[in-house]
Amino acid sequence: MSITHSLSFALSLVAVVSFAPRPHHAPVVHEIRIEGDTASEQFRFTPRVTTAVPGDVLQFTVVSGAPHSVVFEVKGLTPAAHAALNASMPARLSDLSGPMLRAKGDQYRVVVPALAAGTYHFYCLMHRAYNMGADLRIDAPHGN
Repeated sequence: MSITHSLSFALSLVAVVSFAPRPHHAPVVHEIRIEGDTASEQFRFTPRVTTAVPGDVLQFTVVSGAPHSVVFEVKGLTPAAHAALNASMPARLSDLSGPMLRAKGDQYRVVVPALAAGTYHFYCLMHRAYNMGADLRIDAPHGN
């Protein structure tokens, strides 16, 4: 093989590798437990902070203390983030508010929309007076 032919082959290989599709981030399902105890007045989402990227799934599961809900905080949202969150929430009861989760074992799934990196607060409307809230932290998508 001549040097010119070898160089041409090497450059072709570099071009193929450079333009090859990058692997996509496989969505991760983030389990978020919804817990409450009326006797002790302790209500919480566990974990308190969930770090995700767009395309991941937030799976909220009632463990105790129902009824509960998942509502994203309006304050600080850009109009685009507000619209994206609303669009990602199936069976909304109202603006940024998911359905009532009435019993142990009820689940609510939200696919994380294309949001800017940052922190997005959510809470349970029924137990907001008990400071029942948590944060969704958005990281830049993998590979970017």
